[in-house]
Amino acid sequence: MTEAGLYIHIPFCKKRCNYCDFFSCTDRDLLNDFVDELCNEITLCGSRFPALITTVYFGGGTPSLLSPEQVEKIFNTICNVYPMQVEESTIEVNPSSDSYLSDYKKIGINRVSIGVQTLNDDLLKSIGRLHTAKKALSTLDKARNIFDNVSADLILGLNKSQDIVDDVTKIQPFVTHLSGYMLSVPQRSVIKKMIKDKLFFPTSDDETADQYDVLTDTCRQFGLYRYETSNYSRLGKEGIHNSNYWEMKPYIGVGPSAHSYYNGRRYYNKNDLKEYLLGHHSGNGLEKVERKHSTEMEIMETIMLSLRTVKGLNISEFDKKFSVDFMRDYADKLDSVKKYVKIKNGRLSILPQYFSVQNSIIISLLSD
Repeated sequence: MTEAGLYIHIPFCKKRCNYCDFFSCTDRDLLNDFVDELCNEITLCGSRFPALITTVYFGGGTPSLLSPEQVEKIFNTICNVYPMQVEESTIEVNPSSDSYLSDYKKIGINRVSIGVQTLNDDLLKSIGRLHTAKKALSTLDKARNIFDNVSADLILGLNKSQDIVDDVTKIQPFVTHLSGYMLSVPQRSVIKKMIKDKLFFPTSDDETADQYDVLTDTCRQFGLYRYETSNYSRLGKEGIHNSNYWEMKPYIGVGPSAHSYYNGRRYYNKNDLKEYLLGHHSGNGLEKVERKHSTEMEIMETIMLSLRTVKGLNISEFDKKFSVDFMRDYADKLDSVKKYVKIKNGRLSILPQYFSVQNSIIISLLSD
């Protein structure tokens, strides 16, 4: 049977962050109806997309707005529909909604991801977060005393005033995993207008790259090693669910805007809550197809996603999966990027000092 991860998108927030580009809403009056329809979608997906579920990930939005009863109802539905052999079950938690951590643990969650973003109170306010640095550290401490596996998120590039070393130094005692994402500025976001009105001053690309290097060096000093472009962990605590994305393993997404990859086909639910509540989702065959199975696209995606990881591309597995000779077929392109990559123990990977410009290297390998 196909092994797959299950991603559950919870599109509710107390307040939408100024930088957010994920689908979310603040009308929590619809939360109970949403959970009912989510369970309906999971039930219907059981026959459409059969699988052995190995990871569960509650993302959002703010999944920690779910009551323990709602999380338990979702879990019970999954268990009734799918065979389960779950190694990792994660829920994203905002420091401003951390009341149910102990209850989540009792239900079966074994990993939490805390949205810290920064420990600079002025920046937290500017980006629209509802918590303070003190509250973030309090939530991390609380989580550490309940869970063996705690992750935190940071955003890079917010401002020159960010002290990445200080943030990591204060966060690292509480976590087994840390994710560092570079600020993106969606066209219709509040932060885009703030920048235009000279109310917010993010770093330049070069300054953000410098912050990334500082993050990597500081994490390493505290025993958090980089295993993927944006992710650092203690040994044995790598994120299993997200690693499956980079390894091109199947995953089933439920909830509005959730994406899936199953039998080589990529599809997603429309980002419309009202239509979702009317049953416009993958359970009823109303998902949007991003692409049907395509060997050419799978080859490109395998190279691209593998090179995001420190382990890199397993050349022999690639050759076997696609019936190709990678070293022969990509000889010219490999020569053009030889300064930036290494081939060791049958794996192609980007040299650590060039991870911040990996997109350019990958494009060079994939371009005609």
